[in-house]
Amino acid sequence: MVSIFLLNILTLVYLVTKRKFIQGRIGRFKLSFESYCVGVLLGPLLLLLFKLLTPNEIVLSLTKNGTSDPLGILILFLSMALLSIYLDLAGVIEYCARVALKISGNSGRKLFFAFYALVSILTIFTSNDIIILTLTPFIYYFAKYSKIDPKPFLFAEFFAANTWSMMLQIGNPTNIFITTVYGIKFLEYFQWMLLPTIIGGIVNCAVIYWIFHKKIPTKINPVHPEPKEAIKDNFAALVGTIILIVCLIVLCVGPYLNWEMWKISLGFAMIIILLEIVRKIFKRSKIKFSEIFSRIPWSVIPFVLSFFIVVYSLNKYNITSYFGNMISTFFLSNSSLVWSYGILSALSANIMNNIPMSVAFTSVMQNLSGSALNAAAYASVVGSNLGAIITPIGALAGIMWMSILKKKKYRISFREFIYYGSITAAATLVSTLLILGLEFYWFG
Repeated sequence: MVSIFLLNILTLVYLVTKRKFIQGRIGRFKLSFESYCVGVLLGPLLLLLFKLLTPNEIVLSLTKNGTSDPLGILILFLSMALLSIYLDLAGVIEYCARVALKISGNSGRKLFFAFYALVSILTIFTSNDIIILTLTPFIYYFAKYSKIDPKPFLFAEFFAANTWSMMLQIGNPTNIFITTVYGIKFLEYFQWMLLPTIIGGIVNCAVIYWIFHKKIPTKINPVHPEPKEAIKDNFAALVGTIILIVCLIVLCVGPYLNWEMWKISLGFAMIIILLEIVRKIFKRSKIKFSEIFSRIPWSVIPFVLSFFIVVYSLNKYNITSYFGNMISTFFLSNSSLVWSYGILSALSANIMNNIPMSVAFTSVMQNLSGSALNAAAYASVVGSNLGAIITPIGALAGIMWMSILKKKKYRISFREFIYYGSITAAATLVSTLLILGLEFYWFG
């Protein structure tokens, strides 16, 4: 069992780092998709081949059983991604970036902190993956035309997105997986993660600035594109922003009314789709459906479902409960569970990527209950986010970020990423877990 899990992980890491693509054709249409989307299916196939799981058990692992709802979790993540993409296509995110440029004037230091603050705020209310996909090319081109080194701004963007994504459940798919499995409510999550994220974010920003302050120019060439010109569809920008705000409010109160989060997010995503259909009929929309759906991270679907199957098998043969019991034997208090699960999850994310790590850890934690379970769950959320800034393979966001820069012919080496990432991650992880541990010591 464990050997199949490890083989699946090693195959995934190989395909991710090699960036292999599978080419195909259906009629006149050429297809190209990354091979890790298929590589993750190796585990489930081997489980069936060696009869470790039956087809019925495969189906059961993907349906709502107990507290786990794999399809509901995916719908929640993809629905929120659709809302974020809609805002981006309307020009809202680029508008915010241009405002940050304008506020900074010709000061490189002001620009650094303005971009860090912008990425942090946008990530809290949207998704770290969407922000990275959107702002990475923007930062690269701005730096190119201003003739400055983009490295401090690129690392600040990536590290900020994977730090401030901890604050709300929707900031990262791993937050959604872990907290949804154990029924942690939206507002409850926010109350516990608010202060750890703020302290961790401040430390994160300070460390990045300390690392790169000599590379940040005192003055930059004034490149201030007009913010209003970024808006491509005024109606979509306004209505999309309102819908996102209302959606977040409903997500806060919905669980107290026994409304499932995935149904709430799906409902608001459907409002966007229906609105655009009506606008297309009257030829008022400037946003194409093809652009929306092509940018949705569909690769998450096989990624997540495959590992739900593999982890189901680990759970069936009591492997995850064994590791969970072993951790609980050595770490008895809530504060010690915060440190153990926080550090282990961050390190594990860089062995198996943070999405399969999160799926696996939800099963490892199942022997816990009450405040001990909450301590382990929140700590694992912290590790799943901050583990992404240790190496590029810690999260899909890192893989996408490196891929975007490679296409722009701007090289950041694996070794260089680890050097900056390990320093920043260590300081951010310690400060975040310290605050979270104190919260559980006082209030847990």
